Amino acid sequence: MSRIGGAGIALLLTMGAATPACGQQLRAAVIGASTRSHRVEGAAVGFVVGGVVTYVVLHSGGSTAPCDQSANQDAMSTGECLGLTLLGAAVGAGLGAIVGGFFKSEQVRIGLQSDRIQLGMVVRR
Repeated sequence: MSRIGGAGIALLLTMGAATPACGQQLRAAVIGASTRSHRVEGAAVGFVVGGVVTYVVLHSGGSTAPCDQSANQDAMSTGECLGLTLLGAAVGAGLGAIVGGFFKSEQVRIGLQSDRIQLGMVVRR
């Protein structure tokens, strides 16, 4: 698999002969190519997973659960538990962004043009 990177790659390919059916010359051009990572998607997934895991850990454990006030008389306040859950979500978002940065996708924009018709297309890998 070849790697295509950098926005602004311009390559003009001209098909030399006119097509006999329509008598027009067809030109194809790679308008641009780019590579992007999936950091934002990873951060979003990590935020949700980190928040849910932290909530479950803080509210499980029966009489020793740090945030279950009905089972543990020494449980933390609701505000403290909410703060810890948000902290767990933030840590998850950070880890998700790091992992998402390792996943990359490529996008190539191609344009076809003749005397009368202009067509564009995006190819993603």
